[in-house]
Amino acid sequence: MNPLGQVPYWKLFLAVEATGSLALAASALEIDRAVASRTMARLEAALGYELLDRKRKPVALTPRGRALVPLAKNLCSAWEALAEASRLQSRGAIGGRRHIRVSIPSNASRGAFFSLFRDFEKTHPGIVVETALDVGVEGLVNEQADIAIFGYAPGREVFSIPAGRSTTLLLASSSYIERHGAPRSLEDLRSRTILLRNSSSRAFTTRLQNSAGESFYIAPGQKVLMGDALTCRTMLLEGNGISIDVDLGFVESELEAGTVVPVLTRWHREPWNNSIACRAEESERPHIRALMQLIRAEWENVASSLWVYWCRRFGLDQRL
Repeated sequence: MNPLGQVPYWKLFLAVEATGSLALAASALEIDRAVASRTMARLEAALGYELLDRKRKPVALTPRGRALVPLAKNLCSAWEALAEASRLQSRGAIGGRRHIRVSIPSNASRGAFFSLFRDFEKTHPGIVVETALDVGVEGLVNEQADIAIFGYAPGREVFSIPAGRSTTLLLASSSYIERHGAPRSLEDLRSRTILLRNSSSRAFTTRLQNSAGESFYIAPGQKVLMGDALTCRTMLLEGNGISIDVDLGFVESELEAGTVVPVLTRWHREPWNNSIACRAEESERPHIRALMQLIRAEWENVASSLWVYWCRRFGLDQRL
C-alpha cells in the first residue's frame, strides 16, 4: 500500500511539524515511538527524499518537508470533512444538520438542560441536540450518544473532563416515618430497610460520611432493596425504606411538599465525582467541546445549587 495516499502518515508528519519532535508527535497521536519512526521512514522512501533533518536536536523539517506542509494540511482537512459527512449520513442527518445526542443520568432533573440545548442550537446553526437516557460508557463508545454525563470517572476508553462533586441526603417518605418512625442513630439505622441503586453502577457505594470526616458503612447483612434510579425513587415514595442515593433533584417536588424528608441529617452519602465525556476521536471537534463545557458548567451549578438550597431549607451543614 502506497504511503503517499495514507492520511495517518501525513497526520504524523504534521504532528512532527507542530511539536518539533518525533517523540512528542508519537505521544500526541498515541502511537509507539518506534512505529512513528518507521512510518516516517516509509513516507520518505516513497517520496525519494528526507522530510526530517535528524541531525538537528530537536528534529526539524527539511526545506522539502516544509514545502509539503500546506498540501498535507489540505489533504487531512479534506479527509476530516469526508469522514464527518459519512458520519452525518450514517446517523440520518438531513440537509447537513448535525445531531448531537447527550446522555443524561436517569436520576437527574432534565429541566435545566432543555433551555441550554435550545440556546446552543440558536448559536450553532445546523446543530440539533437530542437527549438519551443513561447509555453508560459502552453506549457512548458504540455511538448511542455523543456526549454523556457520568457520576464517576469513566476511564481511559473515552475522553472526559471533571464536573464537580455531588452527594445526597438520607431520605424517607412521610408515610414511612408515620409507620416506623425516623431513625434516631446509626445503630437504629442498622435495623431499617435501605434503598440503594444497583451495585452494577460504577458509582455504587455503601459508605456514609459526615462533615467531620467520620464514616459509616451499611452492614453486609442488613436488609437492602436495590434497583435502578426510578425503582429506588418509587420504593422511597411508597415508604419501603430509607434511600441513600436518590438524587435530590429527582424528588424535588416531594421535598417541597414535605412528603419526603431527610433523616439522620448529620450524615450523607459518600460524595461522587461527576464527569462529562465523549469518544476520544471526537474530543477535538469544536461543537462537541463547546457543548461539553456548557454542560459541565450547568451540571456543576445545578448540583451545587440543589445541595445548598436543601441544606439551608432544612438547616443542615453545607460542607461535603
